[in-house]
Amino acid sequence: MTSNAKIVLRKKPNKNGLYPLAIRISKNRHSNYHYIGHYIELEYWDEKNIRVRKSHPNAANLNNLLVKKLSEANKMLMDLQAEKTRFIIKSY
Repeated sequence: MTSNAKIVLRKKPNKNGLYPLAIRISKNRHSNYHYIGHYIELEYWDEKNIRVRKSHPNAANLNNLLVKKLSEANKMLMDLQAEKTRFIIKSY
């Protein structure tokens, strides 16, 4: 059972031209996106380091939130793997 979680910036903007921040959870090559409820402009996203650039006014808060949500997703995946239960990625 291969599974992982990763921070991503979705490439489809909303009506205001902002891009949603999300956690992508993958299991056996099937992915599901869980949006964290925050949007940023594309220029503020650091693709290399997978984080919000320091030039964004709320960069520290957003990066802390991303790390927290990623940690929660990884903990959930590890707990489910430890229990050896079958799970559907939409249940997160």
